[in-house]
Amino acid sequence: MVLAVTLTACGGSSSDGGTTTESGAAGQESSPGDVLTAGQLSTVLLSPADLPEGYVLSSSTDDEEEDDTDFGTSECAAALEAGIGDDDDSDVVAEVERSFDAGEEAISSLSQSVSSNEDEDALADALDELKGIIDDCDELTFSADGVPVTLSISTLDVPEHGDDTLGIRMRGQVSAFPIEFALGFNRLGHNMHSVFVGGLGEADVPALRAAMDAGFEKLEKAHLVAKDAPVASETPADSPSSSLNTGGPGAYSGTTEDGVEIALALPAPATAPLASDVAAYLQAVGGPFADVTLVQVELTNNSTEETYLGGVTVVGKDGTQVELEDLVGLLNETDDVDPDAYSATGGDLNMQLSDAQLGDLKPRAKGSQLFALRSMAPEDVVDVYVSASYTDVQLALD
Repeated sequence: MVLAVTLTACGGSSSDGGTTTESGAAGQESSPGDVLTAGQLSTVLLSPADLPEGYVLSSSTDDEEEDDTDFGTSECAAALEAGIGDDDDSDVVAEVERSFDAGEEAISSLSQSVSSNEDEDALADALDELKGIIDDCDELTFSADGVPVTLSISTLDVPEHGDDTLGIRMRGQVSAFPIEFALGFNRLGHNMHSVFVGGLGEADVPALRAAMDAGFEKLEKAHLVAKDAPVASETPADSPSSSLNTGGPGAYSGTTEDGVEIALALPAPATAPLASDVAAYLQAVGGPFADVTLVQVELTNNSTEETYLGGVTVVGKDGTQVELEDLVGLLNETDDVDPDAYSATGGDLNMQLSDAQLGDLKPRAKGSQLFALRSMAPEDVVDVYVSASYTDVQLALD
């Protein structure tokens, strides 16, 4: 893991578990690939809904510390030291990160990093240099915190997006335990999107590829966000404010600092648009969809700026964080379980939900969207957060 984190720092980006510096005039028009601010980059951050089932936001609050990794004295080690050992982050405009754990045991993890660099040519050259190192090195022996590690290194097929793509696979063993890491990089102009997955056992390469696809799709749209947009938090707050009444089913509400009113119904009322039809369809499909709880979120944008609904996170009694799922993606899953039902009903519902999805909400406007809660009963919910107007807002139970 230490090596993987170090590799993601190629090209001068620094890793500190959050944002670095940012620049750029507010309101200045930009295009995909242009330099982005931390606020814009934070809209690229993934949620568990973007990943295969089982991934949750990491509960770790430890910042990434400088490691004492010794790459050794081999030619490969020397190349790595020369290529990434003297990071200069002076060209880094901004960087944001988010981490996920896979399951309760958390023996493997997935991390996403997206950064913007002032010098596009230097960023491209750094990735080319890393490609050359990987081509020339098939094995790396080093020590991490005094433990000897030998990794076989090879390239990995990953989704090709943007101007440059690189996939890396590393397999080895620590003591008696097999380990595997996989990394994927996509460069879009001045911006680098990278994903790391790995830990004990086999690396979850399908999750890596899914994260690369979802993250890059968001990156292509990040330039449309105002440059002075606030930076979205890495994770919701650890605990609720003592002044808020929260927990269980009911109607929740809250307001952002710029006046966007948020109303959430857990579960969604049958009168909510499409709610009864979707609920009946999911019950008919059954199986893993029989226990889905629909949740309605309504936004009233009283501000003078566009509002973006980023997602909804609930926290359970045991501290588990669950990102509510996009219903369009959920209905796509039902196609695999019951193609006939999807063809007869699900596809039409999917189209209607797609049309009704709330993305950017214009000033002085109102809209609503349905989400799906799985893997947690409504009565086990203790906290509710909605990401709106680029901030996570904790809602109170009315």
